[in-house]
Amino acid sequence: MTLMMMDAKRRKECRELRGRLLELLEIILYEWRGSGKKFTERNPMDSKSS
Repeated sequence: MTLMMMDAKRRKECRELRGRLLELLEIILYEWRGSGKKFTERNPMDSKSS
């Protein structure tokens, strides 16, 4: 019984963390798009491929 309760608690925590991560990703992608893609300018891999 206690193991099942611990698993349920862990699943709830994982769901909450996943939700927060998705929110952060949305913010990062929005900022990245709005900034004229400055991140790719600093990426050395992009300069090699072009």
